[in-house]
Amino acid sequence: MFLLQIRMNQRKKMIKPVQFICLSFFLIIMLGTFLLMLPFSSATHTVTPFTDSLFTATSATCVTGLSVYDTYSHWSPAGQGIILLLIQVGGLGFVTFSTSVVLSLRGRLGLHDMRLAREQVSLQNLGDIEQLFTNILRVTVICEGSGALLLCIPFISRFGASGIWMAVFTAVSSYCNAGFDIFGFISPNCSITPFLGDWIVMTVVPALIILGGIGFVVFQDIFTCRKRKKSAHHLSTYSKVVLVMSGVLILFGFLSILGIEWNQTLADLPFGEKVSAAFFSSVTARTAGYSAINYLAASPLTKIVTILLMFIGASPVSTGGGIKTTTAVVLIMTMLSVLRGQDDTIVAGHRIKKAVVYKALSLTVLSTALVTAATTFLWFTEPGNSFLNLAVVVVSAFSTTGLTTIDLGSIHTISKLTLCMLMYIGRVGPFSFILTLRLRNKRIDKQVTLPEADLIVG
Repeated sequence: MFLLQIRMNQRKKMIKPVQFICLSFFLIIMLGTFLLMLPFSSATHTVTPFTDSLFTATSATCVTGLSVYDTYSHWSPAGQGIILLLIQVGGLGFVTFSTSVVLSLRGRLGLHDMRLAREQVSLQNLGDIEQLFTNILRVTVICEGSGALLLCIPFISRFGASGIWMAVFTAVSSYCNAGFDIFGFISPNCSITPFLGDWIVMTVVPALIILGGIGFVVFQDIFTCRKRKKSAHHLSTYSKVVLVMSGVLILFGFLSILGIEWNQTLADLPFGEKVSAAFFSSVTARTAGYSAINYLAASPLTKIVTILLMFIGASPVSTGGGIKTTTAVVLIMTMLSVLRGQDDTIVAGHRIKKAVVYKALSLTVLSTALVTAATTFLWFTEPGNSFLNLAVVVVSAFSTTGLTTIDLGSIHTISKLTLCMLMYIGRVGPFSFILTLRLRNKRIDKQVTLPEADLIVG
């Protein structure tokens, strides 16, 4: 028994935190797939095919929102509950979810737990971990609980007692940036469009999406400032960059979609609903996945703007995906620094470390290559769809957004599996996925100084 315990401890040490995180997501997806396949999960009490169950479980765990079925029509209340649980665990991340539960029950973390937690939220100081995860649990409960209570007002008034479940499901799905909805009884795959004229729904849902996409580190910074009785001026550079960039992207998307779609998909709506739908579409493109306009009939330019918003996505350590807002800021400021003849990337009066710049560039190039290759592959497997529509779906999967411009129920199995892989890589992160596959790390002697080479570029 003693020897067995030693071997188990040795195996734990062999598995790196990043590998454990990727493995935990994979195991949750497989468990969700098995549960969704069972007859009690479907509305007709029949077995759901493995590929479709896998696709749904992956989309829910990776908080994407892409689905081959209408969530209300195909899945039973039990199946919807399984999807909601996958969204909650996947939205926070298994390590974040489990760590928050451990903290709430036990009040403290072990060293191994703290290392896993640090890898999940990318913090350097172990001393900040417990406070951060306590705040994550607190913010999640407050946001989802308040959102559900507010959504109960319009849903109960329209749908009776069943509106309570709709409010809870919508609040969790919105805060976790998942984009799943259970409004299919109104019209299959209608998403949020039946509520364009309801100011409560069109205010609460975008607010939850924004709060979930800002990132928990920003909340931690805000709590710290409030505790020390400091103003917003004392927020960290990271928090300021996230908040400003998030606002800029939402404003850019809102004005672009409103202007482009004014006389197209928004033409038949009253002025107030046009503004509401355009704002909602800008917010939801930041990895949430609800649709307030008909993207099948949308302008190609609108689809390109949406692709850009989805590709950038939300902020680090949040429930959203994409390359993240901070990555986009580093890239933009690096370009400006080069144009100005500066050697360093300057953001908000601070010099950004070279390692951060290299990581941002590598992440963007790797992500671009991945979505381009996947779009090209789907172009061959799904020849009846345009390249732009396929690009929307591919970027939507990679950025865990959930917007679609094709019928996912009719695509080939290989295409579904490709999208599943994209959703998984997009949720765990391209770097984490590659590090998990790499079995050995080659040691590099840092004392060795290599000769410099001058290459001509541009």
